[in-house]
Amino acid sequence: MQRTNNSGEWLMFGRNLVISLVAAMVVSVSGVRADHASLSDIFMHLPPAERRVVQVELMRGGFYEGPLDAAWSDATSLALFGAADFLSTQARVDARPDMSSPEGIAAFLSALSQRAYADRLYGEKRGATGF
Repeated sequence: MQRTNNSGEWLMFGRNLVISLVAAMVVSVSGVRADHASLSDIFMHLPPAERRVVQVELMRGGFYEGPLDAAWSDATSLALFGAADFLSTQARVDARPDMSSPEGIAAFLSALSQRAYADRLYGEKRGATGF
């Protein structure tokens, strides 16, 4: 994606870079996080259409820049942890995903596929339609 001199785009790029770096550090050092294999298994058990919606939601929030192909990748992993960490910094307790258990991860992915975090990730009100 080509960057312009638009300061808003640079701010989003900087935010995404910081979030990705933090997510990478959390993934590599945290013992309370699910491992990469568990996360990928849970993601790949979703129907392809739901996996794509998860990627779209992560992209709309600025966490994912990969292809919208419903496939698992390192970019998908970093985006999921980045979004979870971002939501965990929010004041609302109900927005803090549990990434330490398979059940928590499944619930987070399900909520993403239902656009339940749209208003917190990118400011869209819940219930809006379209991509």
